[in-house]
Amino acid sequence: MRSAWEPSRDGPDRRIYELTRAGMEELHRRAKALAGTRDAMDVFLSRYGEFVSLHGSRGAGRAFSCAARPPLAR
Repeated sequence: MRSAWEPSRDGPDRRIYELTRAGMEELHRRAKALAGTRDAMDVFLSRYGEFVSLHGSRGAGRAFSCAARPPLAR
Protein backbone atom coordinates (compact mmCIF):
# COMPACT_ATOMS: atom_id res chain seq x y z
CA MET A 1 0.00 0.00 0.00
CA ARG A 2 1.28 3.45 -0.89
CA SER A 3 -0.12 6.74 0.28
CA ALA A 4 0.38 10.40 -0.44
CA TRP A 5 -1.19 13.68 0.56
CA GLU A 6 -3.27 15.47 -2.05
CA PRO A 7 -3.93 19.17 -1.63
CA SER A 8 -7.54 20.28 -1.68
CA ARG A 9 -8.97 23.69 -2.58
CA ASP A 10 -12.25 23.04 -0.76
CA GLY A 11 -11.06 21.72 2.59
CA PRO A 12 -8.27 19.91 4.33
CA ASP A 13 -5.70 17.94 2.35
CA ARG A 14 -6.63 14.33 1.70
CA ARG A 15 -4.63 11.17 2.11
CA ILE A 16 -4.78 9.08 -1.09
CA TYR A 17 -4.03 5.34 -0.93
CA GLU A 18 -2.91 3.11 -3.77
CA LEU A 19 -2.57 -0.66 -3.75
CA THR A 20 0.91 -1.80 -4.80
CA ARG A 21 1.60 -4.80 -7.02
CA ALA A 22 2.60 -6.83 -3.94
CA GLY A 23 -0.58 -5.71 -2.21
CA MET A 24 -2.70 -6.76 -5.20
CA GLU A 25 -0.98 -10.17 -5.26
CA GLU A 26 -1.70 -10.63 -1.54
CA LEU A 27 -5.31 -9.58 -2.07
CA HIS A 28 -5.66 -12.21 -4.81
CA ARG A 29 -4.09 -14.91 -2.58
CA ARG A 30 -6.45 -14.14 0.27
CA ALA A 31 -9.50 -13.93 -2.00
CA LYS A 32 -8.60 -17.34 -3.45
CA ALA A 33 -8.27 -18.81 0.06
CA LEU A 34 -11.64 -17.33 1.04
CA ALA A 35 -13.23 -18.81 -2.09
CA GLY A 36 -11.92 -22.23 -1.04
CA THR A 37 -13.39 -21.75 2.42
CA ARG A 38 -16.70 -20.69 0.86
CA ASP A 39 -16.72 -23.84 -1.29
CA ALA A 40 -16.12 -26.03 1.77
CA MET A 41 -18.88 -24.25 3.69
CA ASP A 42 -21.28 -24.65 0.75
CA VAL A 43 -20.63 -28.40 0.70
CA PHE A 44 -21.07 -28.67 4.47
CA LEU A 45 -24.30 -26.67 4.50
CA SER A 46 -25.70 -28.60 1.56
CA ARG A 47 -24.97 -31.95 3.21
CA TYR A 48 -26.29 -30.71 6.54
CA GLY A 49 -29.47 -29.53 4.81
CA GLU A 50 -29.89 -32.98 3.27
CA PHE A 51 -29.33 -34.60 6.67
CA VAL A 52 -31.90 -32.40 8.40
CA SER A 53 -34.48 -32.83 5.64
CA LEU A 54 -34.06 -36.63 5.65
CA HIS A 55 -34.29 -36.96 9.42
CA GLY A 56 -36.65 -34.10 10.21
CA SER A 57 -36.52 -32.82 13.76
CA ARG A 58 -35.45 -36.29 14.98
CA GLY A 59 -32.06 -35.82 13.31
CA ALA A 60 -31.28 -32.61 15.17
CA GLY A 61 -29.78 -34.39 18.19
CA ARG A 62 -28.11 -37.27 16.35
CA ALA A 63 -24.53 -37.57 15.22
CA PHE A 64 -23.88 -36.19 11.76
CA SER A 65 -21.39 -37.90 9.47
CA CYS A 66 -20.70 -37.68 5.78
CA ALA A 67 -17.84 -40.20 5.74
CA ALA A 68 -19.71 -42.38 3.23
CA ARG A 69 -19.55 -39.63 0.61
CA PRO A 70 -16.65 -39.61 -1.84
CA PRO A 71 -14.11 -36.82 -1.45
CA LEU A 72 -14.60 -33.75 -3.61
CA ALA A 73 -12.58 -33.56 -6.81
CA ARG A 74 -10.31 -30.50 -6.95
